[in-house]
Amino acid sequence: MPFRTDCVSISMIRRLRFWNASLLVLFFSLVTGCSDDATPVYGEFTNLKAIAGVHQSGDILKVEIFAHAEKGNLNQIKLSSYDVQYGTRLCLDSLISCKDLKFTYEYAVPYFSKDSVRLDLQLEITNTQGDRSFHTAPLLVTGSGRGVLNEYAGLLLYGGKSTRPNALDLNSPTQTFCLATADTAQVSIDIYAYAAQDDDTETLSCEWRTATDVDFVRFNGFDYVNATALSLETLYNTSHRTNAIRDIRQGDIIVVGKDASIWGVFQVALCYDQEGVDDDGYLLNFKRIE
Repeated sequence: MPFRTDCVSISMIRRLRFWNASLLVLFFSLVTGCSDDATPVYGEFTNLKAIAGVHQSGDILKVEIFAHAEKGNLNQIKLSSYDVQYGTRLCLDSLISCKDLKFTYEYAVPYFSKDSVRLDLQLEITNTQGDRSFHTAPLLVTGSGRGVLNEYAGLLLYGGKSTRPNALDLNSPTQTFCLATADTAQVSIDIYAYAAQDDDTETLSCEWRTATDVDFVRFNGFDYVNATALSLETLYNTSHRTNAIRDIRQGDIIVVGKDASIWGVFQVALCYDQEGVDDDGYLLNFKRIE
């Protein structure tokens, strides 16, 4: 019995020696195999830490790029961006012929309808043999610092011929007041329902004006329900503004601001022209940036 046990032990030792030797051969073959095959084409964002972070819409990023061809020459470079709103957009697509390339691309961070969006900058390098190298720089685009929207629903603004409250101060939109008796030391006549003095009809004029240089932008394609401070700012800064808004109709979306500052957006829920003039007016919802 002792002899049998010793034989088994010797057999196990021989097997272990065989497997250890095999593993060593495999390991060295993998190491030497990797060292013989260099990367055929290489690319990178050399300032990845600077660009892969949080940025504001409208920022201009200096994207520094380096590329090298170990085999053949560099043949093509592509830079694109991807996000959920715009999908894939090509920023740069150039044919080149060199071994090494180093340059800076100025990328304008786009505007989005949401205040926080993930965006990927994607770099693709190709050599003359068809080898490719891919690299990604993730960005977070935010609208931080622009404030949040607070909604005031069911505001009632009477017509310009009415003796009832027909003007409002954008700082206190719920506190409407009568234009004819307004104390300008206490309120700003930012918006008022206009009526021409020589208009003796009982028809609602459907026009707003301002006494404090408010700018108006009517854009009925704007998504009022899902409005954000960033989407309002984008619309306001890229639209033609007027100091009066005419022919107001139910369903109109009217953005308001002063100079370069966006204040908010009105949704005209109802225009009503009753018998006489005192009850004519507008039922409004208003989202103000605060």
